[in-house]
Amino acid sequence: MLEKSFKVVFIGADAVGKTTILSNYLSGKYQKEYLPIIKTSICAKVYNFSDFSIKLFLWDPDSDSVFSNQAREFFAETQGVLIVYDICSTSSIERAEHYHEIMLKHVDSDPVLWLVGNKIDLKDRRRVDSALAERKAKKLGAHHIEVSAKTGENVETLFQLLLKNMIKARIMGIRKQLGGRPKNGGNVEPLHEDRGTAAA
Repeated sequence: MLEKSFKVVFIGADAVGKTTILSNYLSGKYQKEYLPIIKTSICAKVYNFSDFSIKLFLWDPDSDSVFSNQAREFFAETQGVLIVYDICSTSSIERAEHYHEIMLKHVDSDPVLWLVGNKIDLKDRRRVDSALAERKAKKLGAHHIEVSAKTGENVETLFQLLLKNMIKARIMGIRKQLGGRPKNGGNVEPLHEDRGTAAA
């Protein structure tokens, strides 16, 4: 079976829910307590299709490492970057631009970017307007979505869209290298996976 892989890196301010989003995506479970990570976590999820499989390598570096001399390693050969903010914290979306700058200094590719607003289950505590976040995403050249790591709302949707984006970007990259255009126009068909399995 043919296997393709993609590397995705999570970045953002402390306590915005990066690790919790990842946990929900991999296991469907909500991590109730905030436990700041003390080292980089690398997990994987596999999507099996009829004649090929796709493996997502998910990097969740601790905040200190993003600003260290290890940053280049985290961003090397990255196909997707999720910049996460907390919709209840204006400072977290303000810092998103700073994390974006750090990423640009170290990436050696042109990754798909998503600006991800977490904690939409706390609507009564919202401080970041969706329209403002959309403008910020446009400025950063990123897609935008809001999710809830607690309820799981939009979490699977986020990764489905990210995966489609990365597949399309890879097709476009191959087409550019070949100097031609695929007969089907390079369209990305909807994903119909048999199942996704997670492994830490």
